[in-house]
Amino acid sequence: MTFGAPFLGATWSLAVEEQFYLVIPLFIYVLAGQKKVFGGLIIGFILFAPLLRHITPDLGFYVFAWCRMDCIFMGVGLAYLSRQKKFKAMITTHLAWVWATLFLLFVTLACLINIGWTGIGQVTNHFILALFYTAFVILALYSKFKPLKFILENPILRWIGWRSYAIYLFHVPIMGLVFGLAFGRVPELKSPIDVIAIISTIVLVCIASEISYHTLEKPMLRIGYKYKFIHRNKESLGT
Repeated sequence: MTFGAPFLGATWSLAVEEQFYLVIPLFIYVLAGQKKVFGGLIIGFILFAPLLRHITPDLGFYVFAWCRMDCIFMGVGLAYLSRQKKFKAMITTHLAWVWATLFLLFVTLACLINIGWTGIGQVTNHFILALFYTAFVILALYSKFKPLKFILENPILRWIGWRSYAIYLFHVPIMGLVFGLAFGRVPELKSPIDVIAIISTIVLVCIASEISYHTLEKPMLRIGYKYKFIHRNKESLGT
C-alpha cells in the first residue's frame, strides 16, 4: 500500500477528516440529551484507536479513519467540555497543571524521538501527540500568558490558519509543477537555484490558497453561518 500519486499524497489526511465531518454531526444529533452515553463513547473511541493501530496491517494503521479517531475524538470531547461552565472554571483555576502536562508530554515525545520510536502508525506516539495538542489547545483557549497570546494572535499565523486547508492541499502539486517545469526533476534542495524555486512555490501556494479562500471557502462559511442548528430536545449536549 502506498500514498498514491505524489500530487495526491496529501489528500489522505483530508479524507480522514472529511469522513469524521460526515459522521460526527449525526453522532452528536442522535446522542443529544444523552450526556453519559456521549461521554462514554468518546472515551471508548479514544482508547480503542491505539488498539486498532496495533492490529491493522500495512499503511492502514496510519491512514484509516478508525485508526486515527483518538485525536479526532479528543477534539470532539474538548469542544463539548469547553461549553461546560464547570469545565471552564476548573481549567482556569488549574492552568498550572495543564502547563505541567504539556511539558511532560513534550519531554515524552522528545524521548521517543531520541530512541527512534516515532515511525508512522505507532500505537502510542500518535496518542501522545494527540494529548499534547489537546493540552496546547486548552492553553490557547484559557491561558492569559501574554507571550503565548502574542504568538497565537499574530496576524500572519491567523492568515495561514484560515487558509491552511488549501495550503496543505496545494503545496505538493505546485512544488512538483515548479520543479518539473523549471528543471525537469522532482523537488530537491541541492543548490541556490533550488532555494529560488522553493520561494516561488511558497508565493504561488499563497496566491492559490488566497483565491481558494475567497472564491470557495469563505462563501461556503457564509452559507453555514446563516443556519442555526438547534436540537428539538431542550437538553442539548452544548449546555
